[in-house]
Amino acid sequence: MIEGKYQYFAFISYKREDEKWAKWLQHRLEHYKLPSNLNGRKDLPKEIRPVFKDTSELMPGNLPEQIRQALELSKYLIVICSSRSAKSEWVNKEVETFISTGRTSNIIPFIIEGRAFADIPEEECFPLALRQLPEEQEILGTNINEMGRDAAAIKVVARMFDIRFDELWQRHKREQRLLRRIIAVATAAFILCVLGVSAWIWHQNVQLSQANYNIQISQSKFMAEKVIDLVDEDNVFLACLLSLEVLPKDLKSPNRPYTPEAEYALRTATQHDHAIIKRHTTWFNSAVFSPDGKSIVSSSADNTIEIWDAATGAQVGQPMEGHTDVVNSAAFSPDGKYIVSASDDNTIRIWLAETGTQAVEPLQGHTDIVNSAVFSPDGKHIVSASDDNTIRIWEAKTGAQIVEPLQGHADDVNFAAFSPDGKYIVSASDDNTIRIWDAKTGAQMGEPLQGHTLWVKYAVFSPDGKYIVSASADNTIRIWDAGTGEPVKSPIGYSYIPYAVFSPNGKYILYDIDVIWNVETWEPMYGPIEYDDFLGAIEMNCSSTGACRYSFSQDGIRFVWESGDIIRISDIMRREKGLTLRGHTIYSNDVNSAASIPYASYVNTAAFSPDNKYVISASNDKTIRIWEAETGAQVGEPLQGHTDHVNSAAYSPTSKYIVSASNDKTIRIWEAKTGAQVGEPLQGHTDVVNSAAFSPDGKYIVSASNDNTIRIWDVKTRVQVGEPLQGHTDVVNNAVFSPDSRYIVSASNDNTLRIWDVKTRAQVGEPLQGHSDDVRSAAFSPDGKSIVSASADNTIRIWDAETGEQVGEPLRGHTAYVQSAAFSPDGKYIVSASLDFTVRIWDAKTGIQVNKPIQGHTTAHSASFSSDGKQIVWTEGEAIHIKDFPPLQDLIDQTRERFKGRKLTTEERKKYYLE
Repeated sequence: MIEGKYQYFAFISYKREDEKWAKWLQHRLEHYKLPSNLNGRKDLPKEIRPVFKDTSELMPGNLPEQIRQALELSKYLIVICSSRSAKSEWVNKEVETFISTGRTSNIIPFIIEGRAFADIPEEECFPLALRQLPEEQEILGTNINEMGRDAAAIKVVARMFDIRFDELWQRHKREQRLLRRIIAVATAAFILCVLGVSAWIWHQNVQLSQANYNIQISQSKFMAEKVIDLVDEDNVFLACLLSLEVLPKDLKSPNRPYTPEAEYALRTATQHDHAIIKRHTTWFNSAVFSPDGKSIVSSSADNTIEIWDAATGAQVGQPMEGHTDVVNSAAFSPDGKYIVSASDDNTIRIWLAETGTQAVEPLQGHTDIVNSAVFSPDGKHIVSASDDNTIRIWEAKTGAQIVEPLQGHADDVNFAAFSPDGKYIVSASDDNTIRIWDAKTGAQMGEPLQGHTLWVKYAVFSPDGKYIVSASADNTIRIWDAGTGEPVKSPIGYSYIPYAVFSPNGKYILYDIDVIWNVETWEPMYGPIEYDDFLGAIEMNCSSTGACRYSFSQDGIRFVWESGDIIRISDIMRREKGLTLRGHTIYSNDVNSAASIPYASYVNTAAFSPDNKYVISASNDKTIRIWEAETGAQVGEPLQGHTDHVNSAAYSPTSKYIVSASNDKTIRIWEAKTGAQVGEPLQGHTDVVNSAAFSPDGKYIVSASNDNTIRIWDVKTRVQVGEPLQGHTDVVNNAVFSPDSRYIVSASNDNTLRIWDVKTRAQVGEPLQGHSDDVRSAAFSPDGKSIVSASADNTIRIWDAETGEQVGEPLRGHTAYVQSAAFSPDGKYIVSASLDFTVRIWDAKTGIQVNKPIQGHTTAHSASFSSDGKQIVWTEGEAIHIKDFPPLQDLIDQTRERFKGRKLTTEERKKYYLE
């Protein structure tokens, strides 16, 4: 209870910006419990309430009057002091009003910021009224920054009730200690109870999580098998979708476990060179790319035309319906906005590609089946071929026929197409002839092209318009001079040839998926098809001239063909994606013999420069060559000086120098920029030098030789450092430094690996034994903790570099000598090259292959990663290959982006147990 006339224990004066402190102090005072009997005092209230805070107590009306009354009814004035309140007119006025009541000693400053009577105005916290009090009335404030807010609040209480602060503060600390003990005991009991329950829940969750983890692992392995089956069936689109289901979305924060089997599945699916589409209810008659290569239009015996996404196989829009009989062909206009179709219902129809609606009325005039219809190169006209023995030309915009029917064929006309310049038309007929027509007048040009003995299914101009290729049921392909009509090559014979197309550069003819014909040599070339054969914009082929069995995309990278009730898309680039570098010359098997036999010049090693800008190669033609990694162009002249096979070449860490090792028993150092040899050859080995490599710090070179030794050389002085490292009992095939340059690992035909201390040149521990045949190569992991070795026993093995113990089981899969094995820069993968014609990439942790073996044409000698791990380079015979190896996360993200518009159907999810 408040003594006397007072209604409030205290009035709290403050600036609005400091309201949180006013609220806190009001709550702290009103909830403070004073001791019931302190030093025998009986005048102390049980609680300190109410405490006035104007925003919560004032009523609407005359604000100054209410404040004055509240101040008069408050025993104490507590001023929240800060640099803000010091400048406040209202706080100062409240202080002046309280002083005027004659109770200056009852003012309690509560300092939350700044100083009283500060020399610097910006730091002053007292209002002007407090600063102007006479010296004998000066008041000391309670500063929270000096004693803490709890002690400051208790000091306010002590001031209000004339109690020694220490008495209240010590009591407060005793209460807090007791409270903490009570809380601690209660908390401990609660924690023990919670721990018991939590332990049980945790155990159950661990078991559940482990069970779920195991289920997901099994699901990933199961799905990987199904994906590979789908890839084998060319159902690549579904294979990609299923692969994404069992791989984490984010490898750094995985939502499901990673498995190398799932990675293998995705890499195999995305790198496969064939894909199928199967949606029409019966067989396809044609399939053609859009000019931008993003879509495919197909025609079918189910009377419809459909558009498909070329990247995902997803159907785009609804089928185009309108024909009343089989649709024989469908093709895009050159700008991709329209589609023209030809049908057994005797009509040609033009459709808007975006909406699938007809642009004009059906083009009518043919009196029998229309076999094909295609746009002219400028998109203004359409030419059609029919079983009524005629060819007709139409205006694409209106559908009007612009000349009289082109007549001359004595039987069905199977196909007709414009020349690249649009001036002529070529037609193929069941009367066994090909004819050429003036596209403007419709007049036949010269005599029919005769030579086929059965109906001619197809005929088109070459990209330059100089030739015509035709395909006939007489199982031949023929090439004709478009100007004279004379045959220019002898017929190509094959089992069944209804179609044939030129490559974009006109040098090749494709008439089977794995067979092309070289126009210049007139000889067959069997796949895989080289990308360069088709590089360049397509001036003329099925993508622009209409329906045919094979149709190229405009960039020449992919082709599409119909086969019964499916459409197949083939990606030429996926067969040989990357670069193939050729330039090393042939060598002789006996340089001293006049009757020596030439062999292909094997490239023994190839490796990226540290900055990934170049690739260096070493060959049996006695040279080292430098190539641009991006373009494959050879840089400068070959590095020449060795007098025998060059077995290895490697860059220095700064890419400034190159070191090479040769059968001529020497090591040579070269300036990478100029190709000039640096100083004299390093000599000392008494036999073939198989390898030479710089130390990571660039100070030394290590070499390995058929003389059974390893030698260390000082790069600066080009002098051998100490005695040779001896211990191997047979040829040493290679030796390399550890990442910290402190150790060397060597691989030998004595079936062992050995580790050496660079500083002492002593062997470290016992030889690493386990291989049952020659060890062809050895290399450290990027962190130096592991070693990988490749052997003639067809295996790759991983070793603990510190203990020399083999880690896990050998990596098996190669069926012949493994020539090399190397870690990726992040240590996650291993790439290997083998005499079984393959290059393989393995998960370093599990030893499981993560992509389909890269199949070559001959033995692979070496393979390694680029320094960013995104490419691999390997040697095969006389060639060097560079191939992309995208990081898994990039591949996941790219594939998800590619398929964002196509989801698994409910039936597909159920079929593969995804729901």
